Amino acid sequence: MLNLASNLSTCLGFLACQACTDCLKSTLKQQVRLSYILFDGVFVFLAIAITYWLSGVLSSTGWIATVLRDYVHCPADQGLSCLGVSSVYRISLALVIFHIFILLFLCMRNGCSKVFNEEVWPFKVLFVVVATVGLFFLSNSFFEVYSKVAMGFSFVFLIFQVIMIIDLFYLWGAIWIEKYDEGQSCYMYLLIISTVVLYAGTLYWTVMSFKWFGGCGIGTFANTTNLVFIILNAGLIFLGVNPSGSLLTSAAVSCYSTYLIWSGLSNMDEACNALALEESTTIFHLVFGLVFIITSLVYVSVGDSDSSTGQIAVAKGALADKEPLQNDPDLEERMITRLRNYELKAYEGNSFIYFHLIMLFACCYVAMLLTNWGKPVISGQAFFQFQASGLSMWIKVVASWITMALYTWTLIAPRVFPDRDFN
Repeated sequence: MLNLASNLSTCLGFLACQACTDCLKSTLKQQVRLSYILFDGVFVFLAIAITYWLSGVLSSTGWIATVLRDYVHCPADQGLSCLGVSSVYRISLALVIFHIFILLFLCMRNGCSKVFNEEVWPFKVLFVVVATVGLFFLSNSFFEVYSKVAMGFSFVFLIFQVIMIIDLFYLWGAIWIEKYDEGQSCYMYLLIISTVVLYAGTLYWTVMSFKWFGGCGIGTFANTTNLVFIILNAGLIFLGVNPSGSLLTSAAVSCYSTYLIWSGLSNMDEACNALALEESTTIFHLVFGLVFIITSLVYVSVGDSDSSTGQIAVAKGALADKEPLQNDPDLEERMITRLRNYELKAYEGNSFIYFHLIMLFACCYVAMLLTNWGKPVISGQAFFQFQASGLSMWIKVVASWITMALYTWTLIAPRVFPDRDFN
């Protein structure tokens, strides 16, 4: 037992060191993308802080109270909740406008694209702050329309997130199995323990979901469908239908799908939902929702190993030619020109455009996450930060079914179409 504990601690230490090393190896393109995730994250945290902690302080400030009354048109007796919900939509739209602004410069595909994408961060902060403040002078009726548009974009992002999570789980399983095949025995312990823990957690969560939401037909049907998928996918792994599949990947996908089922069914009314009045349910919704957003965006950001500027490769060449540079000043100038041209070449493609489009959709999705898919309605007379929503229930339950259907398809597709390359 002590030997097992020692091996596990060694493995965890090794993984931590490897993670730090991978972070240090990140390219400039990846660093820029991660900077935008952090940038947006700060404003999302500000929206959460206003909604749950700062509403009382801000709404008692004279000019803010005037804006809420005269422009936002908040009900006088619900200024705190109205300020929180209104802030979520306005910060979300400000970030959407910000990414549209960056996209316009990226479409120019020149030096301005590089400058506005990688530099001028103080201007970017000021831009979002001014946009957010300015949007408070628009009434909530405008944001009722925005919330409907954001729902459509958000569902697209949710499906994108599902695909990224499945791909990430595949990569997770493949890397650990490859490490074990290379002779690193500690990964055997990690594979076994992680798989057992994930399946045990999924089984417990499923049993409790039957208990919490079994009072109505939709709860029983959704949980039963999810359980059938879990058993089916595990069976396909045991039968070796897809050599690329692994029990670790299947367990992780099953746990994620079970979370979506739980998250959706927890929006049912009190007659069918034993968790309807639990405040911890809301916290769980928000925390895990944000974790999955960050995970999918970070995975997209670091998944591209190509450098956006080629600085590392060019720098190595420059160091190799250090002696000639001392004797030929023109060569140094040519190297600088070459480096600049290499940097601009990254903006001839569409990788950053695709990234900012994803971030735009993510900003819409954050608004839906923090308001539980538009509940409360922004134009209503009752504002509470997070209310049960039938729309949210069906979106998440359907997303869970899509998750399991997509994963099942990835397992059987190589057998259905043996002539196609699915690697």
